[in-house]
Amino acid sequence: MKKVLRLIVYIALLCLILSYFKYGLKNETIDRSQGHAWENYDSTLLYQLRSVNDLINYADASLGKDNRQTLDYVQFLSKTISFRFYHSYSTYTFQQNWISYLSGQFIWSNLNAVVIPDDIMKYPYAACSQVSIVLAAALKKIGVPYRKVGLKGHFALEANVDGKWYFFDANLEPHFPKGIKSLDELIRNKELYLGYEGHISLQLYNNVFSTIDYGKPNEALAPNATIFHRVTFLASILLPFALVIYILVDLSQFIFHKRNTLTTVKKGKSIRLNI
Repeated sequence: MKKVLRLIVYIALLCLILSYFKYGLKNETIDRSQGHAWENYDSTLLYQLRSVNDLINYADASLGKDNRQTLDYVQFLSKTISFRFYHSYSTYTFQQNWISYLSGQFIWSNLNAVVIPDDIMKYPYAACSQVSIVLAAALKKIGVPYRKVGLKGHFALEANVDGKWYFFDANLEPHFPKGIKSLDELIRNKELYLGYEGHISLQLYNNVFSTIDYGKPNEALAPNATIFHRVTFLASILLPFALVIYILVDLSQFIFHKRNTLTTVKKGKSIRLNI
């Protein structure tokens, strides 16, 4: 049993080293061939805003901390997020979380899609669900209620300001000529597509909004994936460390055993020569 365990450990470490050279030498870069041509991406914000707290501090500096509960403040947050990211899926690299990365490569690609807000803030790009996760995290910190708006192949949010819901889509960046309202109001007033016109086709619009699923107020977004990423992040550090410790102990025991064997052999030879 011990020999089998030893073999597994050595093979596991070897596979990890080989995987690093195969997958781990890639760097995340800004690639504006991705995303949408109409996006208002501002690359300078990538270096200014590296966490949700940075985002809130940026809004505080612009509008004032006392205005956190206002519609203008929430709109500013959403607009800043729109400028901060261009559209593409942010995923962990091998170096950041190799367990999540390999899970995404060989099991299911969504397992490697970043869902922890501050981790998403390290990337220049994010998908609809990811920018919504960032906005939800910021709203939670400033005490503004929110709820997810699940659409067909798309994801957005509503925020509750002064007891009224307002629709925000930081990914597709709609502009509503008659002002921002709840999704239900925008649909009833036939104003919704006016906001998306020029960003998506009418056919795609009809498909996306054919399904609308509201979440519960302040419901955690992607809770299972968050747990998975936090656990695999710790495991991705501890597991290689444990493998190395095991191998070092195993090698030291092997060397110690060899030395004892050689000493015993030498003593045996010495006794025979003396006789």
